[in-house]
This record gives sequence, structure tokens and C-alpha cells, in this order.
Amino acid sequence: ILDVFAPKLEVAPGSRIFGNYDAAERSFDMSVISDFVAFDGKMARGIHLHQVADSGSMRADYNISALDINDSITIETINFSANGNGDNLRSILTWNPATSNESKIEWNTKIESDSRFLFTLEPSYFAIKSHQWIIEKEASILIDSTIVDVKGLKLMNGYQYIVANGRVSKNDEDKLNFELNEVNLNHIAEMLGLNVNVV
Repeated sequence: ILDVFAPKLEVAPGSRIFGNYDAAERSFDMSVISDFVAFDGKMARGIHLHQVADSGSMRADYNISALDINDSITIETINFSANGNGDNLRSILTWNPATSNESKIEWNTKIESDSRFLFTLEPSYFAIKSHQWIIEKEASILIDSTIVDVKGLKLMNGYQYIVANGRVSKNDEDKLNFELNEVNLNHIAEMLGLNVNVV
């Protein structure tokens, strides 16, 4: 079936998806276990996903042993956890613990409507190729069907920083403004996997 509908997708033999749904209790429980899932040259290995939800709460715990992005980039020990109720979720994403690329991002999600979501980033940090960037203060990103509104987002790496504030919308007067200070663009290109050299 996958050869027909998703020819680039490969799932390890013996992979399992199991769980249950109770309509009367409005509860849902699902687990996914797989040695690997590969798609278009990328592979996730050691996959253990578990999610439970009922009428008043939701909890998710996703673990991936390694994610191979390409021949030179592998992300190790990825964990995503989320807890909350129907409208408010607290999430934590970590990867590469106890390494020079250790990363931890924490945020809260408020679902204001079917098309309006408020993400509040808490102080966090992430690193790619040993370049660590810090989100020192709380920031917010509001997304709905017509706008993206960013407030107080500041990424810092020593003396380097990138600040984003403003709004993207159909209104030409709205602007998303960026401020950069002493940013090494070659480091940014390296983090993004771009084969360029900025002089």
C-alpha cells in the first residue's frame, strides 16, 4: 500500500500502532512503536509515541532515539512532552542532552479559536553545530488565519543577537521588524545547512 500512496515512505517491519477510544467517556489512548520510519532521505529511529486525552485533559510523550537529517547531521535523544486541557497546553522539546548541542525549548499554547493560536515562548536555548542561542526572556507569537504577530522575540549568542517584533498581515502598514547585532552570517548559514560563504 505504501508503495502506491507514499513511495518515499519506509516503515520498519514489526511497527505497531495501538490504543483505544471510548465514546461514552470521550477518552482516547494511542501508542506508536517502531524501530525506524524513513522518508525522502531522512530517518527517525527508535520511535516511542504515547498520547492520551479525555474531555478535560491531554498528555503526550514522544521519544525518538535519533533523527538522521542527512549524512552529516543527526539529532539524538529527542523528547517532546505536552500536558494541559482543551484550551491550554504546556510543551517541552529537548534534544541532544549532555552534549555541546544540548537544546531545550519550552512554551505554552493557548487555543483561542479553531484558527487562532497564542504561543508563549519561555526562556529556552538551542544549539546547532555547537552554536548555542538563548531565548532569555518570554516572547509571544500569535497566529490566526490572517495575521502572524510577534512580540519580544530575542535570540542571543554572546554578543550576537537577533530581535523580531511586529506583524505580518494583508495590511500593507503592518511590518515584521528585525534587529541584528554583530551577527556572524556564516554561523547562521552553517546552522541552516546552507553552503554559502558571506564575506
